[in-house]
Amino acid sequence: MVDEENERKEIAIRVEDLSYEVNGLTILKGVSFTLHRGEFIGIIGPNGAGKSTLVKIIVGELRGWEGKVEIFGKIGYVPQISDLDRSFPITVEEVVMMGLYPERGVFRRYRKEDVEKVRRIMDEIGIYDAKNRLIGEISGGEYQRAMLARALVSNPDILILDEPEAGVDEMGKATFYRLLDRLRERRNMAVMMVSHDIGMVFNKCDSVMCLNKTMHCHKDTRSIVPEDLSTIFPQDFDIFIKSMKHFEREHKR
Repeated sequence: MVDEENERKEIAIRVEDLSYEVNGLTILKGVSFTLHRGEFIGIIGPNGAGKSTLVKIIVGELRGWEGKVEIFGKIGYVPQISDLDRSFPITVEEVVMMGLYPERGVFRRYRKEDVEKVRRIMDEIGIYDAKNRLIGEISGGEYQRAMLARALVSNPDILILDEPEAGVDEMGKATFYRLLDRLRERRNMAVMMVSHDIGMVFNKCDSVMCLNKTMHCHKDTRSIVPEDLSTIFPQDFDIFIKSMKHFEREHKR
């Protein structure tokens, strides 16, 4: 079980018995978990496990599911880079400004304080110098930070990231995760992240959800053992044993 200390924290997301089917095909079945303020959950599982589907249900992009999903606070969402079109001729600053659409509207004029807020967050994220460049001309790491800034501009209580490391080099990943650590400490956000970078999940997250259509385990990273992963990664078990050993070495430093 996840650390009992979390049960005393403020709940950010509560999911109970969530199931989702498409044309009779089960995508998710009986998924239940709770995410608390200040907690960082990593979601792992093989391709086709339903990880991105779970995220899209939580952020309201999918309908027709069964079960219960409760959201306690505002969500900031960073989708997969592959889900986005970078060919549109729009600047980095304009992309970040889009994070204000839900509260300001698409066609309403932005106030001076809106512009200042966007620029302040871009500076905090380290993307301000690229504000006038087209979104299609920046690097993968810069694009990742721009999307993070867009998610943060509405002051969310909950940050959800779907494979944020995709298309980003190792130096970019390290920078991004250091940034996440800093943001969590300053803002006390709940963070949920889908990732294929198992070693990073064990190094950075407080708890791990092992998902393959249903929840196979949800444990504190200190409590999870290799056998917890064998049921969802039977073909690549040796890879994840190495990831676990890497996590143990890093934790001892």
